[in-house]
Amino acid sequence: MPFPRKILIRTFLRTYLVGACFNTRGMQNIGLELCMDPGLRALYPDPGELQRARRRYVKLYNTHPYWTPLIVGVFLFLEQKIAEGVMPASSLPKVKSTMVYTLSAIGDSLFSGSVMVLWSLVAVLLLIQGWHGAALLWGVGAWTLLQLFKVYTFCRGVSEGIGVLQRLRTWKLMEWSGRIRLGNGLLMVCVWVMLFPLPLTWINWGAGAGILAFFALLCLKLLRIRELLLVMFLFVWSLLPDFLEYVSLFEF
Repeated sequence: MPFPRKILIRTFLRTYLVGACFNTRGMQNIGLELCMDPGLRALYPDPGELQRARRRYVKLYNTHPYWTPLIVGVFLFLEQKIAEGVMPASSLPKVKSTMVYTLSAIGDSLFSGSVMVLWSLVAVLLLIQGWHGAALLWGVGAWTLLQLFKVYTFCRGVSEGIGVLQRLRTWKLMEWSGRIRLGNGLLMVCVWVMLFPLPLTWINWGAGAGILAFFALLCLKLLRIRELLLVMFLFVWSLLPDFLEYVSLFEF
């Protein structure tokens, strides 16, 4: 039996609060149970069954928040099958862990590591050019697309259950993540060219690129002191014009 539209709307809106009660023990688990509660109340009128269903979602849960609508939609589909006796409740934890951790890895790579960086770099380029209206439209458009993505994946999860994962596989999200990262590298070069404080001669560009690459390598090896490395990079960068001016005295 399909969920009433009112329950689906309440459930979807609650996915925006998945991180509101983040904790070190269960991470996003309280937020997940909050999302699931309207659907669980509709499926389990008996208080005992309702409490047992709730316990299935207060264990460890953590994934990229952009995937939460999809995951909650799939869980609603599965809980409906459990309530109908088609699927045993004991099989849910395995499905939950496999799906959540897989989507978490994809989300970190695609959204945090690629798409959000793309958005920020394009916004920076537009602002550097003084196109503030275009930057605002770019931000509003990206935010709108994200909301549509959440609504679409939530609806697919509710209607298709685990079958939606096969649909995601055809999207080849990890391949797109790699392509976007390559584009981000080119955009980063454009930002650097626009903001470079010195004339773009080979020695200026080479020195700047070398310093940035050196500190990037240090960040890769010494992740615990990134803030200190950033301060050191900015200090060395501030000395770069004087250093290059001194070097130019020896050019013939």
